[in-house]
Amino acid sequence: MKKSSIPLAILSAASTLCAQAATAQAPSPPNGLGSNHNYTLSSCQPIRGLSVTVAVNQDVVGPKGLGVQLNANSPPRASTLSRQGPPATFQQIMMGIGVEPFFNWDIQNFAPKGQLLSKGDRHFVKMPDVTWPAGYTLKITVNNNDAGDVTGATFLVKYHGAKVKEWTEVLTTIPGITGKYLAPIYGFQLNLVGPTGGQVLSAGAGTITYSASTPMKVTPTRPSCLGPGNTAEKANTVYGELPAGPRTSFVQTFEVACGPGEARLSAGGLCVGPGGPMMRR
Repeated sequence: MKKSSIPLAILSAASTLCAQAATAQAPSPPNGLGSNHNYTLSSCQPIRGLSVTVAVNQDVVGPKGLGVQLNANSPPRASTLSRQGPPATFQQIMMGIGVEPFFNWDIQNFAPKGQLLSKGDRHFVKMPDVTWPAGYTLKITVNNNDAGDVTGATFLVKYHGAKVKEWTEVLTTIPGITGKYLAPIYGFQLNLVGPTGGQVLSAGAGTITYSASTPMKVTPTRPSCLGPGNTAEKANTVYGELPAGPRTSFVQTFEVACGPGEARLSAGGLCVGPGGPMMRR
């Protein structure tokens, strides 16, 4: 019997998508499912064992690459605490490719007013250019202590299921960062966006797999149990629907939307037209 060449991650995602389609879908966010507007996944308690995997099955093409932003909210801060000091209320855990031809990772934590920490590697995995090729998978795994606080994250790049490179960052190894800076994730939004100023892509598609040991609900807006924080970066990405849950795993599709007056000459092809690939490069 001939062995299948389809990666196990893609087969698993396809199976989950089929199962999800048979359940009621969550209402879409007020501004739709795209760019920096996606569903909020939350538990209103510490989410443990969270991982997010983005698998690309069609080359993501654009002049600035694409970022994977896990934009995570902690519970609202008590009014007695400083609005500038620890612990974190908004945690950004990110991977991506571009503006330079490297897969990268980054962690940034914020108080209501001001940044608490920033650590990353802009040159994590060297690539030929800023295209994210089909077959490459980026995975972020959030690490927790016994209280459910985020202690760091593990960043993994795979190509057709084989590990390319992996790194675990522990927040308290960053100079000046102690346990008082740590906070749990009560909910989050996953956004596929460009760098500062936004990004216009001409092609790309794949899946986003969410997994946690804590059951999560899917809502169109941020529940009141979550503190403030969201991303300003944008891209012409669109996301598929998700069931309302609660569940411990979800799979969401994503693709690139063509701009006004543009079209694809073939299924899965580049967007061509007024703002097509020749003008975007």
